[in-house]
Amino acid sequence: MRKYYFLIFFLLNAVFVMAQTQLVFVFFRDKPNSADFFQNPLSELSQKSLDRRAAQGIELNEQDAPLEDTYVQAVKDLGFTVTDTSKWLNGVAVNADEQQIAQLKNLSFVASVESFAKNAITTTEKRKTGKNKFDSESRNFDYGYSEEQIEQINLRALHVMGYTGTGITIAVLDTGFPNVDKGSSYKRLRDNGQIKGGYNFVQKNNDIYNPALNTHGANCLGIMGGYVENAFTGSAPDADYYLYATENAEHEIPEEELYWIEAAEEADRVGADVISSSLGYGFDFDDPRYDYQYEDMTGSRSFIARGAQAAVEKGIIVSAAAGNEGNNNWHYILSPADNTKVFTVGGVDSSGYASVFSSYGPNASGAPKPDGSARGTFMPTLPPMV
Repeated sequence: MRKYYFLIFFLLNAVFVMAQTQLVFVFFRDKPNSADFFQNPLSELSQKSLDRRAAQGIELNEQDAPLEDTYVQAVKDLGFTVTDTSKWLNGVAVNADEQQIAQLKNLSFVASVESFAKNAITTTEKRKTGKNKFDSESRNFDYGYSEEQIEQINLRALHVMGYTGTGITIAVLDTGFPNVDKGSSYKRLRDNGQIKGGYNFVQKNNDIYNPALNTHGANCLGIMGGYVENAFTGSAPDADYYLYATENAEHEIPEEELYWIEAAEEADRVGADVISSSLGYGFDFDDPRYDYQYEDMTGSRSFIARGAQAAVEKGIIVSAAAGNEGNNNWHYILSPADNTKVFTVGGVDSSGYASVFSSYGPNASGAPKPDGSARGTFMPTLPPMV
């Protein structure tokens, strides 16, 4: 049915091109009430978030202040539906046609309007490619299925020294976390209160454990925080975790970049030390108008890369997967892995050679990527993360 729609759209494109909408970001000029925030930063940020900044000598700035509510309401009063916003980018995302974009640009408080669409292509469908702390005796334990990958990046030595994630808060940004609330692999996290919260930014609700959600996020959490006695131990079993669903696994839409940024802002608010995200965006949006080119992978072109850099500048370590495009026509890193301040992780085999699927660097500005690699192939069959 969608293919037929494409044919109709193609025939009528000349008539309706001016009315075609696109996702745009409306940047506001300022935050006129930011002084109120500076007088009471706890109105927007947790004490843990402020402590993280203080420990790194990072001062608060206007980027940390909330959006101006009257600006958001003024956009809504024009008839726009506003579901996604960013205080770091200082604006809102809306769908607008050319006439509406001109209307938005004329608002006195609007600095600029930038489209998410990077191409002029107007097709509407595209094929898609593919105990809270161990005691000193238990830190040197039997890793079971995870032993090889732990040893390859020399984590055992760090675990023995006590670096198992205690006191560290990790925000996981992914597809969702089905059965993490019930699965035995996550029981230790639940029993020790290490899962601190979460949110589904795609559906705008708290439904992050629904079995219907894609399992990718649950698997990534398991690699870090999973624990099955004498069978599997994750890389950071004693860390605290916030779980944020930002990826719609059924579609590739530009709004997902905004979902990611919103989740990163929330991670900052709650005081996360690390953002771990095995997601990336580049060439494969459902609507190819929004596709990036390799030349766009500079680390500052995409919206998500700008959001990731803002997170790093707040003192958060942002770790992102390079991508799984190494053996595709597009074999480059994706975004936000293209940002130089993001720690980009590639995949290797048991011998340390790059996994065939692992995306290539450098970024489009010539910055070497990835920044590090971990086991991605030739792993033994792992126990199911249930």
